[in-house]
Amino acid sequence: STDSTQWGSKLNSGEKVKPTYTQNENGYLNEWTFAYGVNISNVLNLGASIGIQSLDYSSSTSYQEDFADGGGYRINNEFNSSGTGVNFKIGTIIRPADFLRIGASLHTPTYFDLTDIHSAKISSDVYGTYSSSTPVVSSDYQLEGPMQYNLSLAFIFGKIGLLSADYNISDYSGMKLRSKSGSPTDFSDENQDIKTNLNSVQTFRIGGEVKLDKGFSLRAGFASTLNNAT
Repeated sequence: STDSTQWGSKLNSGEKVKPTYTQNENGYLNEWTFAYGVNISNVLNLGASIGIQSLDYSSSTSYQEDFADGGGYRINNEFNSSGTGVNFKIGTIIRPADFLRIGASLHTPTYFDLTDIHSAKISSDVYGTYSSSTPVVSSDYQLEGPMQYNLSLAFIFGKIGLLSADYNISDYSGMKLRSKSGSPTDFSDENQDIKTNLNSVQTFRIGGEVKLDKGFSLRAGFASTLNNAT
């Protein structure tokens, strides 16, 4: 069969098009932390906390083309993502001697329950006035963030100064998307992409401080990040 449908351009010969793209974003990520700590004989310090996070992000985009001889069209997209999350942190600081501090902590992933809402609208005045909108689409899902491990070491030189080092591992390859019921199978392709394309990140920091007199101290530091790409 032969398809006789033909397409013709609204633009006249040599007519120019003026494209315009705008995007507005706003949002927040708040966290409320409830913590408890224990000091045992000024040698061992233990601590734990629960963090509750609140997230809200909105994006509004508009793409418009105006034709030099009149007319044009516009596409608007509206997106919002909101929800709450919870995480747990445990840690310890050991002081085997007055000049030495050894620390370790574990930060669990933040477990989010999120809702995404999206809608779009197109309008045109090329062949008369026309507009059409999509239904408002809402999806509920869960997001598991990265696990983090931290080690620290500090040497205290009396009242003169200190030298400290920190080592952090954030495992982004372990992040997961889940359905509202908590099943990861609905996002099996996305979770495989996360595992394949994201890696663990190691960060090493070292710094020191020297107190030159009662009102003046000198500080210096260095940080390095290693992305474990496969």
